[in-house]
Amino acid sequence: MKRHCELTRCMVVDDNSEWRGRAHGYLARHGFDIVQAETEDAAFAQCISAMPDVVLVGTRRAAAFIRQLRKHSPGSDAIVIMCPDADDIGSVGDAIWNGATDYLVKPYNRNIFDAKLRQTGIL
Repeated sequence: MKRHCELTRCMVVDDNSEWRGRAHGYLARHGFDIVQAETEDAAFAQCISAMPDVVLVGTRRAAAFIRQLRKHSPGSDAIVIMCPDADDIGSVGDAIWNGATDYLVKPYNRNIFDAKLRQTGIL
């Protein structure tokens, strides 16, 4: 698995601009190159042109997006973290089954976010 010193590009996919901005800020503190997408379609198009090392996806259709992403990039070792809202926790199993590396339930704070990055080997 890649470690932080090798990771450069992170994508944040969330239809909520507040959570997209929060994740962006947390990642920026660690010096990552960050791209954002508001929809799964926009994110998928960006991933096809240049697959990021890390993908954080916090949309309602995250499991379907992850399935599509893994199907079209079978050799990729990108770390994919699903970020569901607390009321959408039931979709985590689907996301893991479809290729998510892990999950991080919103709301989260900087300490929880950084702990997840450490746990998944990003930091």
